[in-house]
Amino acid sequence: MLKKILKNEIFLFIAKFFILFGVLYAFNYFIIGLTIPGGYYNEWLAKHLDYVTVFRTLILKGASIFCSLFGFESYTNKYDLYLPGISRVRMVYSCIGFDVLCFWAAFTFAFPQNIKRKLLYFFTGLMAITLVNMIRVGGLAMIHSVQSLRRKHIDHHTIFNVIVYGLIFMMVIKMVNGVKRDSTKTVES
Repeated sequence: MLKKILKNEIFLFIAKFFILFGVLYAFNYFIIGLTIPGGYYNEWLAKHLDYVTVFRTLILKGASIFCSLFGFESYTNKYDLYLPGISRVRMVYSCIGFDVLCFWAAFTFAFPQNIKRKLLYFFTGLMAITLVNMIRVGGLAMIHSVQSLRRKHIDHHTIFNVIVYGLIFMMVIKMVNGVKRDSTKTVES
């Protein structure tokens, strides 16, 4: 019975996905906990493995470029995107999107396909999710330039998640269809 379960591709995919997601999710929070001053802070890790700051900076700089495309002057610091006289968007850990990226990485690496495709889908998804996040942060900063929207609360996290998981769903369909095409080519050969 156990051999039958272990040979089941769907079971293996689901097991790999949950294990990979759990490991990536836990690793991410473990590293964040070690690179934030206080608590279990580790100066060496903070200096050499602080991918969070690198990723936050990438998103903030991309959001700043997005704002400049619409004629807004902007600048960034370690945590913020500023539109002088209009708004400031503070980028905290939950805004970076590591949970969604962990989900995407776990899915692409658990999905049964060759390593070349796994890497292609992983990096394509990583870039797409990051681009959507840059647009979200820049858009959130620019929306405050509209006087009637300045005092409105916009649940940008939910909007971001709906858009990103919709994007992920479309990428998953593409992955599944790619595997189906490959398997029909093999059968026809």
